[in-house]
Parts: sequence; structure tokens; C-alpha cells
Amino acid sequence: MSTININTKRMSFKLKYIYINFIFKIIDIPLHGEERKERDHFMRFLLTKMDELERDRLAIVRDLAEKDEKGEPKIKPDKNYDLTPENLSKFHEEYTKILESDFIVDILDSNKKQIKVIRNILDNTNAPLNFTDSKLLEEIINCFDTQQEIKEEEVKKEETEEKNVENEDNKE
Repeated sequence: MSTININTKRMSFKLKYIYINFIFKIIDIPLHGEERKERDHFMRFLLTKMDELERDRLAIVRDLAEKDEKGEPKIKPDKNYDLTPENLSKFHEEYTKILESDFIVDILDSNKKQIKVIRNILDNTNAPLNFTDSKLLEEIINCFDTQQEIKEEEVKKEETEEKNVENEDNKE
């Protein structure tokens, strides 16, 4: 039986889910060779985070939707779930909390180049930015710069929470 050293630390940084679309907008530029490859790997990582967001959004909306006689969420003719105004408000509150929450980006030997390439693109973007977008870009860059050591036990706790959410989703 192997033992896990709970004092093991690794470097990481946190991003908010709400940043994902903006990051895509900035880093989706023509690149070549190694930079393109590393950017694409990071984009695939972000796509997995977008999939998590979509699963969470659907779980919330299905939970709050009006139910039919079989207990299934009702769907309106426009293909949207049938939510009361009160539950629609609850949905917006819950989903906003998720969008504002953080996810951890571990800095590993396998993704150090990706992170460096993305950080470089963010720093040197030629995309025209209004003041609001410029401030958002600064926030994101600060996230990349705010690297910290996290204990292995914190990572295990987050992974366990993610698995519990996935198990709940699979029950539906």
C-alpha cells in the first residue's frame, strides 16, 4: 500500500470561470509551430472547464425547472426549461456564484510551456480593448502572476468535491 505525503506542495494559480470566454477571445490568434501547439493544449484545458460549467448550469436549471407528472423537468415549446420567475432568479444567483468561483491551474512540467505561451500572448495582445476589457485583462494576468504553493491535501479535497458533483450528475 502506498502512502501519500500530505505535505507535498506544488505550484498553481487560480482563474475564475467567468474569465474563460475572454481568455479565448484574446488567445485565439494565428500562431505557428510550438506556440500554436502549446496554445491549443491550453485551450483544450479551458474547454474541459467550459464543459464543467455547462454540466453545472444544466444541473441547476433541471433542478429548478417545473416538473411534469413523471418528475421530469418541463420544457417549453421554445426548447427552454420551464422556470418560474422566482426559480429563474434563483438560477441566475446560483450560476453567477459558479461563474465567479475559482478553478485551479496546476503548474506542472507538462504545461509550463503552455502557461508561458498564454502569459506571453496576454501580455502582448494587439486586440483592441476598451477600458473594461483592459481591466479584465489585467485581472487575468495578475492571476497568472499570483502563483502559489498548494498542499496536496487541498488538491485532493477539490478533486473529491468534483467527483461528488460528477456522481450526482450521473444519477440524473
